Amino acid sequence: MIAWSEPQTHHLDASTGETDDRDCCLQQMVHHLVLFRFRADLPDGAMASVFAELRALQARIDGITGFSGGADCSSEGLTKGYTHGFCMSFQDEAARDAYLPHPEHQRVVELLLPMLEDGMNGVLSFDYQDGEP
Repeated sequence: MIAWSEPQTHHLDASTGETDDRDCCLQQMVHHLVLFRFRADLPDGAMASVFAELRALQARIDGITGFSGGADCSSEGLTKGYTHGFCMSFQDEAARDAYLPHPEHQRVVELLLPMLEDGMNGVLSFDYQDGEP
């Protein structure tokens, strides 16, 4: 199933001065999947705290439409050392692009990086749009 957001725009009828609402375009949602390799020596509650910070970004940054995340629970044995992950959904690519440099996101990145095995080498990020092969 393809998830779409439908932005509205107002069109002005020059002859009457009235506006009407029309769909200006369809923009596909972006899902931002991130996996982490957390250090084994972290204090109790450290991971829960950073996940609370990640979840709170939805209320702080426009365009985030969903968040889910947690510890790996797979029985497949294919984690390659990644212990936790999250998926954050954005209304469109523009919202995702605004999120990446946003000061609130960067603040959480600064909290998170020291908690990972080998810093940036302990994270994997993958973005996708439903239906895009």
